Amino acid sequence: MSVGPHEVLPAAVIIPSRGRPQLLSECVKSILAGPRLPAEIVVVDQSDNPHPQLGALGNVRGCKVIYHHSNSRGTSASRNEGCQLAGQEILLFIDDDILVTPDWVETMTVAVQREATSTLISGRVRFVAKDELDGFAPSLIDEDQPKLFEGRIWSEVLFGGNMGFHRRIFDDLGTFDLRLGPGTMYLSAEDNDYCLRALDAGYRIRYLPEAIVHHQAWRSKASRTRLKWTYGVGQGAYYAKHIHLRDRYTLLRLRDDLRRYVRRTWEKLRTDPAGAKGDAAFVLGLAYGSARWLLIERLVTR
Repeated sequence: MSVGPHEVLPAAVIIPSRGRPQLLSECVKSILAGPRLPAEIVVVDQSDNPHPQLGALGNVRGCKVIYHHSNSRGTSASRNEGCQLAGQEILLFIDDDILVTPDWVETMTVAVQREATSTLISGRVRFVAKDELDGFAPSLIDEDQPKLFEGRIWSEVLFGGNMGFHRRIFDDLGTFDLRLGPGTMYLSAEDNDYCLRALDAGYRIRYLPEAIVHHQAWRSKASRTRLKWTYGVGQGAYYAKHIHLRDRYTLLRLRDDLRRYVRRTWEKLRTDPAGAKGDAAFVLGLAYGSARWLLIERLVTR
C-alpha cells in the first residue's frame, strides 16, 4: 500500500472506554499526533457522563473522530459497537490507557491489508510510567522477534490493547463474547476467547514487534492482587466455555495453569510474599471462573 504524506489510511481505530476521561484524551491525542492518521477513530464511551471534549473534535487532518456515548456495559460490547460504527474495512483496536507510537497506525494498517483474508495482527505492548511512583501496567509483551501462530497453541497471543484485522475476519468469526471482558461478570479474557476462535477457524495470528504501543502505568501496585483475581476469573471462564467431552484442549490448559500457579505460589512464599499472594489470587480466580461458567452458562442458562 502506498500513501502520500498527507493522506489518511483506510483504517478505523476502535477505543472502548469507561470512567477514564483523562487517559482517553491522552490516548486519542497520541493517535492524532502521528504523521499518518487513520480515516476514523471510533470511541465507544460507557462512562456515566459524556466526555467534555471528544464529542466536539469532528474531523482532524482528514481523520473523522466518531464519539459514541453508550449505555452498554463491558469492553466486548464496546468493541462490537465500534465495529458497527466504523466505516472502514481495516479494524484496529487499542484500550483507553494506551499511547500509540507515531508509526503504529501505518504499521498495523499495512500488515492487516497484506494478509486481509488470513491473519490477525498483534503487536508489542510496553510499559510507560505515570506520575505515580508505585504505578504498574499489566498485559505487557515486549519480545523482539516476529512470530506467526497457527492451530492449537499453549499461550495467549492476541492482545486486546494492540490488535487489528480485516472486517471480513470479524464478519466470519462474529462478535466478541458479551459475557467476557472488563465490565462483565467474568471480568477479562475476551481477547483470549477471540484468539482461540480465530485459530480454530483456520486463521493465523502474527506478532509484529515493530507495531509498538505503551500501556500507561496508572494502577497502583497495591491493586495487583485484585487484578490477578480478575484475570484468573476470566481465564477460567474462557477455558470452561470451550471444554467439550471430545475435545480436552482447554481442560488440559486449565489443569496446567492451576498446577503452574500453585507451584509458583509455593515457591514465592518466603522470597516474594506479594507475588505469592497475586499468584494465589489467580488460582482462586481460575477455579471460581471455570466453576461458575460450567454451572451458570452451561447448566442454568441452557
